[in-house]
Amino acid sequence: MKLPYFPGTSFQAKLIIAMALLLLLLIAGAASSLYLVQPINNALHKVVDVSLYDFKSIAEVQAMISHIEKPVHHYLLLGDPEERKTFANLAQQIELAFSKIQIRSTALEEQELLFQARRQWQQVRTAAEALLTLDTTRTEITPSVMEPFHKEESSLENSLGRLHHLLLENAHEQEEKALAATADMLNLAIIASVAGIIIAAIATALLIYSMLIPIRLLKQGAEHFGRGDLAHRVPVVSRDEFGGLAKTFNAMAGQIEKHQAALEEMAIHDGLTGLYNHREFQRLLQAELERSQRYKHPLSLLMLDIDHFKKVNDTYGHQSGDMVLRALADQLRNGIRKVDYAARYGGEEFAIILPEMTISDALTVAERLRQSVATQPVTIEQGQVITITISIGVATFPDNTDSKDKLIAVADRGLYAAKAAGRNRVLRAV
Repeated sequence: MKLPYFPGTSFQAKLIIAMALLLLLLIAGAASSLYLVQPINNALHKVVDVSLYDFKSIAEVQAMISHIEKPVHHYLLLGDPEERKTFANLAQQIELAFSKIQIRSTALEEQELLFQARRQWQQVRTAAEALLTLDTTRTEITPSVMEPFHKEESSLENSLGRLHHLLLENAHEQEEKALAATADMLNLAIIASVAGIIIAAIATALLIYSMLIPIRLLKQGAEHFGRGDLAHRVPVVSRDEFGGLAKTFNAMAGQIEKHQAALEEMAIHDGLTGLYNHREFQRLLQAELERSQRYKHPLSLLMLDIDHFKKVNDTYGHQSGDMVLRALADQLRNGIRKVDYAARYGGEEFAIILPEMTISDALTVAERLRQSVATQPVTIEQGQVITITISIGVATFPDNTDSKDKLIAVADRGLYAAKAAGRNRVLRAV
């Protein structure tokens, strides 16, 4: 919509023309209106400032925390001392990121949460460093060994999430202050227009109209933003300060949406292979199992492992091992349906969820994947070509089990049975 406006492009110029038309009677009202615009501008700019700086700082820490498990798990699985250096470098980056966080709000709770998060990070670091000192050749790596580390990491993630939520609430409070200032300014504008002369009333109406639309759009945009709708954008309908404010608001929303999307992507995908990570796999499997139970449809699960993967790492190096993992992930991704889910379960072990697929069809899919991997060599560093094979275990609901954990256990038994039978084969556990 194109708004009617007085000559000139700035809100200040419009006010000057309006004051001339309204004579002395409207000077006070116009000056008051101009004065009250500033609280709106300050409040919304504070939303922009707090959101862009604090959200970015918290998001940076959250993103790095999500990667802290990787070197610890790799060390416990492979015993590679290089993972200690990887962890130390990442820990140093996290320390630096924490030092950059400057919560602009004076709220005591937010300051305490930041202090608590920093303290919990030190506990996470201590727990991780304790795991990295274990002799993996003599220590049995069980879930109980990892439990303190995971517990501290979960507490840290909860604190950072709570801090993120409080910052959103603070932005909403600033929005309400801006809206209150807007209401005051509109009241003064109405009083001035009633007291003005008839000829000047037309100009006043046009001025108010040119202000109401951007303010309403800014209000709607702030409400959408407060509800978490980061995709919403405020239409720029004027070339004055409100238009500039709308552009600033849109730029803020775009950056926060980008950071939020990046966080969500990192939260559910494995950083090396791009497949779903272990946590998202557990959630997807539970959801699909509940759906299968509700509609009484079958659900199959494949658990697969690269045969002799340690030998690949020992012979060609871990970078080549990573190339093998990425190549296998691409083959799995391309070898399943769009409704299926491929995930990296951990290390060189992968999992595939096959909704509405019977055991016979699942065995067929598993065999096709096994043959595809065995017949497609992988190019690693310096152009070397190697051939890998995989062993696959298959389980199906409701044939084998009625719970998520049991379904995984049955598929795992099939996987280990396939390895025990000579590897490079597909077996269904009984």
